Amino acid sequence: MNAPAAIVFTFATIALGWVALAPLRGRLGAVGYHIASYPTGLLAWPVVTCIASLTHRGWDFFSIVVGLGLYVGAGWVLIALLAPDRSAEEFETPPPGPDALSYAAYLGSVGAIAGFVGATEIAAVAYDSVFHYAAWGVWLKDTGRITAEVAGAYSVLIPSMIAAARTFGLGWLTSPWLILAANVMGIVGIAVFEAGRGLHAVTRVVTAAAAVGLMASTAPFLANSIYLHSHMIS
Repeated sequence: MNAPAAIVFTFATIALGWVALAPLRGRLGAVGYHIASYPTGLLAWPVVTCIASLTHRGWDFFSIVVGLGLYVGAGWVLIALLAPDRSAEEFETPPPGPDALSYAAYLGSVGAIAGFVGATEIAAVAYDSVFHYAAWGVWLKDTGRITAEVAGAYSVLIPSMIAAARTFGLGWLTSPWLILAANVMGIVGIAVFEAGRGLHAVTRVVTAAAAVGLMASTAPFLANSIYLHSHMIS
């Protein structure tokens, strides 16, 4: 795997998340909007698989455009129906929305992780990685079909991510896991910080930092952060 291709795949996934979450960017604030963009973008790729499989076209330009458009469009409709804008009711002071600096900071930090993973190829590989997920991803990219084994016993998400990565010229898909781990740390930190409303600001910060530090120091979290085809995503 090469670092430039990993960065392109990563940025494309983030951009999908940004577009899908655009109606919520004012409510999420800059930090929430950015750290939610990557996992949200990853969930778009299985929709492409659905279109490719239903139309028997494979992972071609049509399937990609229609699949991503359907994902974003359906998401916007659900947001409008289930999460109408009530910012004035929910926040005494709405969180600051994303600006150019926040976009640059997030892309820079995530791009650095993707570049590091792509250059070093730091990863833990198992039998399941090579003979199941990687093979399914290649099959999916070449044929647009999902096997009965994938549909019945596994998740379509990871093979779809591999198929998307191969579209961007990647071989082994090693970058998502460490990037996802960083996003999860941010999400957990914000959740713990917000749960402490009413407490002193220093207490909230220390509690959030302790929760994130404890989670990140555990062996399962560290292993899943580099394990190829990690189930942490699902």
